[in-house]
Amino acid sequence: RLRWLAWLAPGAGPLRRYLLLWLLVPQLVLWLGAAVLSYTVAARYANLALDRSLYQASRALARQVKPMGSGLLIDFPKAARDIIETDPDDRVYYMVSSPPGQLILGNQRLPEPPPEVSSPNGLGPVLDKPRFYDAMLKEREGAVQVRVVALYLAWGEADAPQTMLVQLAKSRIGRDTLATQILHDTALPLTGLVLLMSLIVWASLRAGLAPLARLHQAVISRAPSHLDPIQLGRAPEEVQALTAALNKLLQAVRESVGQQQRFISDAAHQLRTPLAGILGFIETLADPELGKDVETRQRFLKIMDGEARRMQRLIDDLISLSRIEAEKYRLPEAAVDLSELTAEVVGVAVGV
Repeated sequence: RLRWLAWLAPGAGPLRRYLLLWLLVPQLVLWLGAAVLSYTVAARYANLALDRSLYQASRALARQVKPMGSGLLIDFPKAARDIIETDPDDRVYYMVSSPPGQLILGNQRLPEPPPEVSSPNGLGPVLDKPRFYDAMLKEREGAVQVRVVALYLAWGEADAPQTMLVQLAKSRIGRDTLATQILHDTALPLTGLVLLMSLIVWASLRAGLAPLARLHQAVISRAPSHLDPIQLGRAPEEVQALTAALNKLLQAVRESVGQQQRFISDAAHQLRTPLAGILGFIETLADPELGKDVETRQRFLKIMDGEARRMQRLIDDLISLSRIEAEKYRLPEAAVDLSELTAEVVGVAVGV
């Protein structure tokens, strides 16, 4: 059970499999429901056809027993018996009894109708109206399930009314065969329709997920330095929204990388200037004649010390930048004396 839930849960596997399961499983359930419904409807109409044939045969059988005075005249020639008993698909059982249960004509003793059939309203049998029911009939080959029609007819004198019961039965083999045939004739095109719908669903899902596949290919095929916007062309709104979000992220990364590159370039220039000054002062101090001038040497050493400190501040800024990128470190805010900073920059520029 949990495994099926994992298969049906979104995010547990490919989106295509998730969508296929949720689209094809309901189709399979509906197909099974349609098959059961088709068989039920087929059995109902097969029952109606069987009941109609039983009723017509019971009327024909009833006409072979004619009331005459206080008795019954059985006029049942072999030709009429062959018509009733001969069925190319099934065997026919019949029985005429009067009073009900006392056989006067028939080829098989049939079980008496249940109370809900023989007396549905509790006031006795309903005359001249067919009643249908299912019963089990014992034969040498075994028990046979049959469909039976019971027709109660009145006869006799007014002062001595009598009741005659005409029963006629057929096994349900023919009815089940007809219902199965109807089911086959219905299920075959229905199965073809479900298979066709499944192919259409699969093709539709493949076409619908193609923009996601193109987006995936566009992302994985890019170099790390390629931060230009992704262009997909025509795509559903959901994929366009995802592409727009990715492009917005790429733009932010592109701007961040640009800022870092500008900062590194500026830092390189800032480091090269004091470094060049320090190297120049070292060469000057190496001059034997200038090295005897103590005052000039002290002034140069002071300038070199300022340049070295400036380089140290630039290096600290680079280290702080690396902390910002690696640890989301935020530089502490501090007040800066612009006049002092301006004087320092100008002094470095003029070599004072």
